[in-house]
Amino acid sequence: MSIFYALLHGRYRVDLGPDEVPEHLEDKLVGAEFARSRGWRVPESKRFDSAAEAISATTSRKFALKASGFFGGKHIYLLQQLESGKFLDLNTLQIRTTDELSRISVRTDYWLVEDLVESTVAGHVIPMDYKFYCFGGQIALILQIDRSSKPARGYYFDGSFMPLVGGTDFSFDTEYFQMGAPVVPLHASAMVKMARDLSQASGARFLSVDCYDSPDGPVFGEFTLRPGAPYSRTATFSRAVIRELDQAARGQQIQKMSGFDIDYDSFWAAADKDQTPLTRQHPAVVGAIQARAALGMRDYRFRTEVAAKNEMKEHYQACLTVASAMLGPVSSAYELQKSIQRGRGFFKGRSREMEFVSMAEVAIGQSQIEQHRLLMAEMRASRGDQDAFKALRLMAEGGNPRAGDVVQRLVESFGSNDSLRNGTISAH
Repeated sequence: MSIFYALLHGRYRVDLGPDEVPEHLEDKLVGAEFARSRGWRVPESKRFDSAAEAISATTSRKFALKASGFFGGKHIYLLQQLESGKFLDLNTLQIRTTDELSRISVRTDYWLVEDLVESTVAGHVIPMDYKFYCFGGQIALILQIDRSSKPARGYYFDGSFMPLVGGTDFSFDTEYFQMGAPVVPLHASAMVKMARDLSQASGARFLSVDCYDSPDGPVFGEFTLRPGAPYSRTATFSRAVIRELDQAARGQQIQKMSGFDIDYDSFWAAADKDQTPLTRQHPAVVGAIQARAALGMRDYRFRTEVAAKNEMKEHYQACLTVASAMLGPVSSAYELQKSIQRGRGFFKGRSREMEFVSMAEVAIGQSQIEQHRLLMAEMRASRGDQDAFKALRLMAEGGNPRAGDVVQRLVESFGSNDSLRNGTISAH
């Protein structure tokens, strides 16, 4: 049996050494106070003894009514106040009355009224929910849940917000989840820092740190020691992903959760130091882009002006390119394969490079646009294609400065021997 699944289902029985399971943190109020004590934002909330008391006392226009002790969305009512005594249930899209809500009978210690976090996604009253599966300082997976549809739409990323491949790396029980589309949150780096900080501070071998993205930054949701999707098998994973999860459960380093060779430690260290938002575009533009991306967006990468600098910029651009490519070949695959080839961003190996070489060839290989012809020639020449190098030299001689720069770089890369000067490449 998988060590990861054994850890979920029988934490005290797994022979992995001491595992101080902080069960108390699953209490919503205790978990929120813990997050607050670490300096993280939590929603405003109030505790009540009954649903009737909670409904009669709340003045919030949009709020969540939650019964304590339940997880996975059970006995959570997302409500928007309408006229006096009436509420719109944002899950069922039905009108509920004060009397109806007051009569809810559930065995629970208390009821919680929590202000609904404002969403960054246009048209989404319910914010995106991101669940970070953490093994101490390592983030193995991130589950994105979009509850604006029924069933909810789900998608998985690795611990650096690189999308996995839906239907291959993971799949869902369609009674509970639809296959969604990856949306990199506006405050991705800050969310990563929060999840790692809370996970490490908890002392747990494994737990899920659940949070939301808001216009003002990440907001803590709750801790879950046995996250519902893998626990109930409503989400299942490929053997390769389970192998990575098992390594993390043993305290070993995650290697290729998304199939890419990513230096996760360097990414997490960079996120700890710099929480620059994904983009600084106008909130209305961000909201519109995210709303489209949630349904699948071929030009997601090009519409998003990544604000991060240096390696973080390279990385998030790569994440957006992979998200865009879920719908088919995209021309930005050229830049991605080049980043992999040159080890830019946090790539430390060349896994999956040829997948994006092939994609770029399909996307721009037949184009007659000179810029596309130049990109294809550069990509092929960098792999030793002599005809492609000759084509670049002709473009450079024809006055294309970009082609001249590429030729010069290739000369420096492959060596300035006579055969290369004459239009051939002899790779070292």
